[in-house]
Amino acid sequence: MAIDELNAFFSSVILPDTIFISEGVKIINVPDFIQGHLQALKAVGEEPVAAVFYERLVMVKDLLTSQIS
Repeated sequence: MAIDELNAFFSSVILPDTIFISEGVKIINVPDFIQGHLQALKAVGEEPVAAVFYERLVMVKDLLTSQIS
């Protein structure tokens, strides 16, 4: 999934204030988390460090998608 597709998804859903992405890992400001991770991905591009940001965004997307269904 491309960064633009992730951006489009997150722009099209109502984001919760908080979300647990795994046991013991809670994001307390989801909108800022999404914005910061998208900005980081755009800044680092294809660098190996980008994988962490991408994986977290996909994890949040999958969680939100499962809650919508």
